[in-house]
Amino acid sequence: MLRKRLLLIEDDFDVAEMLQVYFTAQGYEVFTALNGKEGIAMARAKSPNLILLDVMLPDMDGFDVCRGLRTTPLTKYIPIIFLTQRDRRADKVAGLELGADDYITKPFDIEELRLRVQGSLRRASCEALTDERTGLPVGHAVAEAERVFAARSWLVSSANHFEWFQRFP
Repeated sequence: MLRKRLLLIEDDFDVAEMLQVYFTAQGYEVFTALNGKEGIAMARAKSPNLILLDVMLPDMDGFDVCRGLRTTPLTKYIPIIFLTQRDRRADKVAGLELGADDYITKPFDIEELRLRVQGSLRRASCEALTDERTGLPVGHAVAEAERVFAARSWLVSSANHFEWFQRFP
């Protein structure tokens, strides 16, 4: 079975390093991004099984990162857990309304975080977003990609037919 991949999008180097060491020791493959744009790019490139996301990032708001991840077919179904100092009720509600799976405030208990990560991963695996043996997308992720591909193919095909008909007066 493949190791689960976590993406940390966290600008506090000490917190990121502590989480990296802890989750690596728990058997996870951990990637770290220190800002939102890098985090979005890594999420698309690495296909993590779960994302731990800070709200306060240097280049963009974590809510905007979540919104961007939720509107892209490749990252739409990846579980996201906000891990942040912002503890106002309005922030929690906003994060959950954007589609985050959980919202944990700092300071946090590392064992509670581990259990919440495991729970989110368990729920995601029940929805079968990736094959455990290959790590390749399946289920909803594949269906979404097929839908997007079919729409793009139809547009290209329609444009090509239009150009072909334009050749004849």
